[in-house]
Amino acid sequence: MNFINKYILWLVCFFFFTGTALAQNSILDSLEKELTLHSNKDTVRVNLLNSLSSELANVDIIKAIEKAQEANNLAKKLNYKKGEANSFLRISSIHRINSEMDEAEESAQKALELYEEIDDDAGINSTYFSLAQVAYYKSEYNKALTYYKKLLKVSLKNG
Repeated sequence: MNFINKYILWLVCFFFFTGTALAQNSILDSLEKELTLHSNKDTVRVNLLNSLSSELANVDIIKAIEKAQEANNLAKKLNYKKGEANSFLRISSIHRINSEMDEAEESAQKALELYEEIDDDAGINSTYFSLAQVAYYKSEYNKALTYYKKLLKVSLKNG
C-alpha cells in the first residue's frame, strides 16, 4: 500500500472514530442535562436513568451501574414494573460486559420475571437474547439454544 492510500485510510478512520465519539458525548450530555432538569421522581426519570446507563456502559461502567441501580430503586418505589425490568436488563448487560456471568444471569432472570408479569413480549425477547448470550459465554450451549428457541417462539407469536 503506498503512502497516499495509507494516509487516506488513516484520515477516514480518524474522522469515523472522532465522529462516533463526539456523537456519543453529545447523547450523554443531552441525557445528563435532561436528568438535571427533570427532578421529579417519576417514570420519566426512571426511563432517563436507564437510557443514561445504556449510553454510559461503554464509557464509564461504574457510573453506568450506578444509574441503572438508581433507576431500579426508583422504579420499585413507584411500582413501575417495566422500568424495574428495564433496569435489571441494563444491570445484566453491564455485568456481561464485565464478564460477571453469574450476576448477569441473575439480573436477567429478575428482568424476565417482571416482563412476564406485565406481558411485555419485546422485553421478554430482549431478556431471552441476553440469557442466551450469558449461557453461550458460560459454554452452556444447550441452554443458550433453549433461550434462542424461546426467543424465536415469542417472535413468531407476534408476527
